[in-house]
Amino acid sequence: FHYFRAEATVGASLLKSNQVALTVVPKTTDADWIVTSSTYCKIQTDGSCTPINNSTPIQKIYNDTALVQTGDVILVEDGSYSHFEFDRGCHSQAGPMIWVMARNVNGPVFNPNPVGSSDTIAFKKKVCWTSLVGLKIMGDDRAGVHFVTSSGNGPFLNHQFLEVTIDGGWNYYNNTGATAKWGFQSYGLQGFRYVGGEVKNVGDQSVGEHAFYMHNPDTDATGNAVELRDVNSSNVGRTYVQIVNRLLDCSYSPCSPGTGIVLIEHAVIKNTGLEGNCTGGSSLTFGGRNDYNIIVSNVYVESGLDPGLSCQGTGEFVTWDGNNVPAENNGPTTIRNSYFIMAPNQGNKGLSEIGTVDKITIEKSTFISGKTYSLNAKKSATVKCFDRDSIITGVNEKRVTVDGID
Repeated sequence: FHYFRAEATVGASLLKSNQVALTVVPKTTDADWIVTSSTYCKIQTDGSCTPINNSTPIQKIYNDTALVQTGDVILVEDGSYSHFEFDRGCHSQAGPMIWVMARNVNGPVFNPNPVGSSDTIAFKKKVCWTSLVGLKIMGDDRAGVHFVTSSGNGPFLNHQFLEVTIDGGWNYYNNTGATAKWGFQSYGLQGFRYVGGEVKNVGDQSVGEHAFYMHNPDTDATGNAVELRDVNSSNVGRTYVQIVNRLLDCSYSPCSPGTGIVLIEHAVIKNTGLEGNCTGGSSLTFGGRNDYNIIVSNVYVESGLDPGLSCQGTGEFVTWDGNNVPAENNGPTTIRNSYFIMAPNQGNKGLSEIGTVDKITIEKSTFISGKTYSLNAKKSATVKCFDRDSIITGVNEKRVTVDGID
């Protein structure tokens, strides 16, 4: 088993799985804007750049239709920045991207709203084709990043986060710090990519939820719905990712079951399900009513192996019907080259609970449970494919159940 972590700096090629997956950050001379925490300036053809004082420079640039243009690159200097919203509307259905990028390796830090319940960075009004690169986002009490559902918002087309860190701020080792309910929450994403970076320290033992909570994502023109690649996570109240496609979450029309590829690849995930006396949920959760092609590849998930935590997690993989009535399946699901482990005597549910899925394929993967079934495939999982190279290890011979037969 192998997993891969990006070793990259902003401005360099990001090496993923021994391949160059993408190259980001133009030179400073290719940028259109330079931003500090209190000023901004437009780079002129002669290279000059006269700062303009403004308390919310990025929001000013982005939301003023007379300023930003499609394809613009906004370089953000190191420093501490206040919360803000993208509230402009979709500038183009076909791109190109507007880039908001850290100018240096250390990167700018965006902080929560000190007053009231809020999000550190919120996307509204069908904002589309935006790239955030190299930023660090401290979670607000609601979320670090929120693609907001309300009348007139969404779907949110073709956004990407590259080497972005979201930190909820809670220290699970001494039970102090800030409490963000979610790291990243979204409604109606289409063709979303998050590559590199991490989402960590989300919630606390009483109110913490998900690193990624995605409602009703759907495909873009290329066939991709969600890509989470090389995004690590640790110390989360509920799940690393929960993707649901529920009728009650429909914030735009049409509201058909989600389609396209959902790819979760090359991630290291530790210590999820810490909320509520270790009953917070399973690390990877898919909630029904979708036609996605779900692929989990080269993912390492562990719970209960951290001696510094008294609460050690719930489970690590689950597909369920999402409480839709009538119950509706998840699309075909593949687990490939992945490793799931729970410490002995840990976990209040099965390590992997698989139901309401059209087809489950497991290739070259390992499941090691703490005290109950490593893999429980229920009757609604209509097709089961296990290859000989997979290892399924349980406690007291409880390894696998398929359709209720051990």
